[in-house]
Amino acid sequence: MKNELENKLKKILKTKEKPQVKIILNQHGDLASNALFIWAKENKSNPYKGWEENKEKLNYYFKNIFDKIEFENGYLNFFIKKDILFKFFKLLLKNKKNIFKLNFFKSNFGHNQKIILEFVSANPTGPLHLGNGRNAILGEILSRILKETGFSVFKEYYNNNRGKQIETLGLSALNFLGLKIDKEDLYKGDYLKELAEKNKGLCLKFKDQPEYLGYLLSKKILEFYIKPTLKSLNVSFDNFFSEKKLYEKLDKEVLNKIKKFTYEKDGALWLKLQSKDEVLIKKTKEPTYFFSDILYHYNKFKIRKFKYSINIFGADHLDHARRLKEALNYFGIKDKQLKFIIYQLVYVKKGESTLKMSKRKGDFILLDDLIKEVGPDPIKFYFALHPPETHLLFDIDLAKKKNEENLYWYVVYTGARLWSILEKAKKEKIIKNLNFKLDPKKAWDYLKENDDVINILKRIYFVKDILIDISKNFQIQILPQYIVELSKIINSFYEKEKIIENDLKKTLSKLEFVYCITNALKRLFYLINIEFKEKV
Repeated sequence: MKNELENKLKKILKTKEKPQVKIILNQHGDLASNALFIWAKENKSNPYKGWEENKEKLNYYFKNIFDKIEFENGYLNFFIKKDILFKFFKLLLKNKKNIFKLNFFKSNFGHNQKIILEFVSANPTGPLHLGNGRNAILGEILSRILKETGFSVFKEYYNNNRGKQIETLGLSALNFLGLKIDKEDLYKGDYLKELAEKNKGLCLKFKDQPEYLGYLLSKKILEFYIKPTLKSLNVSFDNFFSEKKLYEKLDKEVLNKIKKFTYEKDGALWLKLQSKDEVLIKKTKEPTYFFSDILYHYNKFKIRKFKYSINIFGADHLDHARRLKEALNYFGIKDKQLKFIIYQLVYVKKGESTLKMSKRKGDFILLDDLIKEVGPDPIKFYFALHPPETHLLFDIDLAKKKNEENLYWYVVYTGARLWSILEKAKKEKIIKNLNFKLDPKKAWDYLKENDDVINILKRIYFVKDILIDISKNFQIQILPQYIVELSKIINSFYEKEKIIENDLKKTLSKLEFVYCITNALKRLFYLINIEFKEKV
């Protein structure tokens, strides 16, 4: 509805600038638009004159969608028809047993365009830490939202299984076995000591081939450390892409295509860029990380024919995103095809202490340890609740609380509370099972007069628009924040409204409503990758 309203307002008001319609669900109306401010600016007038000149047209064009349109403080306020909410109510009641068949939030906004979503992609040199966890959680939730809005999404983990970090892994393992390694910045950590001891024979066999040894150990780290952690977060991938494969043929092909934009200096091969030239091949003949990423994205766009690539990177990759876009322009890949989500660091608070990490020193906080401490779902919820571009402080004590202060507990409790009503109705034999049937029209005749019912339905109805917005701007935190606000309204309804009463028709009507919003919550929880719990 939001997108349709934006386009129609532009045509009706004949504005050059596309109006940005904000979703506002409060006393002012269901949707509000600043379109008349834009009209006033372009016509050198004021919003009220725009309203007077256009209100008849607006009411005519939107008569099938809105009961009324009002002008207030320069804004247009649109009040949705209850007939539309009734159709949505019926949709919410379908497929009670299987949330994967529920399509009330689905749209065709993406038109099945092919997106490759690359996320996590942590070096296979050790277990996942908190930053990797934030990356994994953002990527999985975004993939679900993009699929819900009609995109064809392929999830990929880029496995950096070659180069200096892999050689360092091999040398670090040998160092743990007592061999003298004359190298700084070796990897530390109990995990590596354990890995080296378990694979002592392998390490000694390839002690003179540290990079190959590192490659073999990286495969074990990926399989026995990284993948199990991802599984515990319910994060999955369609493919683990091997960096080594890029250097089988593709490096020569790509270098040949950009040869005229390269030059040699100090024994290294450089690429000309508008902002700052970058090294592709070092004087040691070792390709840079930058060159590997060029190869990888060439593979994404030119060989596998993806329309868009979305990369989730840590803040230290901000400049890398800029130079990668510049380089890919040489292959006709447009900036808008390459999208980045840059996230900031994660800190953990326990009691009064804030825990810091250093991966090189081996004293970093393992994601597995945090999962064991509080469980996967509170981590997923809180990591998704905050904008990626802000630092995140995860409070362990708060995540364990079972009260309204813990927002994760609060939203899960909301779903369990609704479920308890249905269980009570079964126990009292008001309904036989959760497939009880009632004529939706008869239920609606009663429900439509309840302002709280209408308010809750409106907020669920506009979830589809919110998902489309997220698929445009990647501000994933909007969805869990919206779920918190929806939970507050549902709990207010629960506390004010007696669901099971003497009047059987009214009771069944309200039970149908409870079931439809339970269905909606189940789907919303699926989208943010947390479990719907029948009891908490």
